[in-house]
Amino acid sequence: KVLYELSFENGLDKIHEKVGEEATEVVIAAKNPNVEEVKYELSDFLYHAMVLMVEKGVLPGKTLQENWLTGRKRCIRFTWKNKAEETF
Repeated sequence: KVLYELSFENGLDKIHEKVGEEATEVVIAAKNPNVEEVKYELSDFLYHAMVLMVEKGVLPGKTLQENWLTGRKRCIRFTWKNKAEETF
């Protein structure tokens, strides 16, 4: 809760900065073999992305439904190797 309040107190520019920073950290972590690091960085990214969504008045459920599930008509399924793959 404290981080959430600090993000808003520092303004929209700081929120943008944090989303970009965390996105970069996700990409860097994904290049390494440690899946725990990827999970950690993804959770940070999602947190800051949600702060941005709240600031902009974007509802997560509606956004996913309209822009991802319906608009792009994609789904994720798991193969026998437990690797996610996108299907159309």
